[in-house]
Amino acid sequence: MEGDLSLLSVPDLLQMICLGRFNRNIHLFDGPILIGVITVRDGRIERCIGLGKRGEAAFYKLVRLRRGRYKVREATDLGTPDAELSTSNWQALLLEAARRHDESQRYARSGLAVTMTFDIPAGQEFDIPLRQASEATMPAALSDFDQFV
Repeated sequence: MEGDLSLLSVPDLLQMICLGRFNRNIHLFDGPILIGVITVRDGRIERCIGLGKRGEAAFYKLVRLRRGRYKVREATDLGTPDAELSTSNWQALLLEAARRHDESQRYARSGLAVTMTFDIPAGQEFDIPLRQASEATMPAALSDFDQFV
């Protein structure tokens, strides 16, 4: 089975495969380039590698893909499962992925917040107006911070 991720998402694929208790490898592509593989054994997510990561870190990145293609193949070489993935059920992994996505969306809508503290000598008071930092007032290096979080 293969298709477009804009029509059938990675979480939808995983639900179908896990509910059917199948042994499958989900290969994820960006154009002709393989960017990740999620292995399901007996309906459990056992291994994940992609985007320079392994295990849960790779899973949470790959499950967020919204464009690209997928190919689902029978998992013949099941290998050794990732310890951190195989101890969680697939529902918990997908719920955690959804929670992380919601938090990143909330963070993106609220904008960057910067907190600074200063030591003020005793007996002196300063009125410093507070304002929320915007991308226009932030250095370019800081505005790209969210891609690393």
